[in-house]
Order: sequence, then structure tokens, then C-alpha cells
Amino acid sequence: MYKYLLTGISIIAIAAMVSCSSDNELIEQDFGFEYFPLEIGDFREYSVTEVNFLTVGPDTSRYFIREEITDSVTNGGVVLFTLERSSRTLSTDPWKVDSLWTARVDCFEAIQVENNIPILKIQFPVADGKVWDSNLFNALDSIGYTSFLIDSDTLDDQVLKVEVANLPQNLVGRDERNEFYARGIGLINRDFITLKFDTSNGVATNDIESGRVLMQKLINYGKN
Repeated sequence: MYKYLLTGISIIAIAAMVSCSSDNELIEQDFGFEYFPLEIGDFREYSVTEVNFLTVGPDTSRYFIREEITDSVTNGGVVLFTLERSSRTLSTDPWKVDSLWTARVDCFEAIQVENNIPILKIQFPVADGKVWDSNLFNALDSIGYTSFLIDSDTLDDQVLKVEVANLPQNLVGRDERNEFYARGIGLINRDFITLKFDTSNGVATNDIESGRVLMQKLINYGKN
């Protein structure tokens, strides 16, 4: 269904890879840089369903998010791309810019600065079972991300699944968070479920004390 070209970020990433390599020899290997494409004009739009569990009960909101790469600057040989994030409640509403993030590929690492916090989103080359510290470039506690290449029902190529957390439901809570990336597109899905169950009476129940469920799905993408 999708045909992939060598994007600008692939060229930049290969150049960075050569400069970071100890022997400066380019190895014939699929590193998977296309899972994190960065080119000015690229945009992605998502539908989002978010449920926050409060003391008064669940609060559900539905809205849309748009991400567009609007600019870039070179700093120390690394290209930093500006990611403009907009949101709206209804599909007929105008987009309103609410934040600016940055993203880059530095050697073998895709780094996105979200709300001033740099997060190591993907480590290249992509591979099943690869584990890295997502907080390597900030002062937060270490969090291990794990990558998997999985078959897709709708895409011709494999999807990159990044497991952010994997704590299935137990007596006290549940924490399962995943992000999914497609070649030439980038992030296509984000599924986050973080729940804490009520154990105030010394008895484990399935009553949710607090938590958050977020489902973010790609509905449109392209280039301006």
C-alpha cells in the first residue's frame, strides 16, 4: 500500500551514523530511520479519547491533535526540527497552537523534547527486544523502553511497537503503555492505560481509585 522513499532524515541520519561510527564504514543494514521521519512540512493528525479517573468518577474528553514540522536549525552539526502541536475539540473547529516541541536524530537515537523534557523515543537500528533508557538525556529516573517489530493488518511493512510500560492488571493497579510507528509516517497509535485500584480497606478490588486511559489514533497525514 505504501511506497517508501529515502527521506531527508534518512540522509541526515546516515551522515550522522558515519560520523559517529568508529571506523567510518557504512554497513549495509536496515536501520529503520524511516520510522521517525523528519522533514519540514510533514504533518500528522490524530483523534484522541482520554479518560481521567477522579474522586467524583471518570471524566472523558475527545479532541484532535495535529503535529507539523515547521522549521529546523542546525546546532553543533545536529539538525533540530520544530514540531508545532495544535489541538481542537471538533473536526470543524480551527486548529489552535498549544505547544512547540523539538525532535532530532542524533547518531543512533531519535530524541523528542516534550514540554522541555528530552525523551529517547527510538534507538537505532530497530530490532525485536531492544531495550534502552528513555530518560538517558534528562535527570528523571531511568525508564526502560522495549521495541518490537510486528506485522500489520493494514500496512505492507512491519510496524515498530515501542513498549513504554508493561505491568498487566494486578491487585493494586495496571500500567500498560505502547506507541506504534510506521515507516515514512512516524507515530500512528498511542495506547496508554495507567490505573490504581482502591485498597483503602485493606482489600484489593477492581474499583479504580485514580488513573488515566488515552487512545490516540492517526486519522490523516501528509506534507504541506
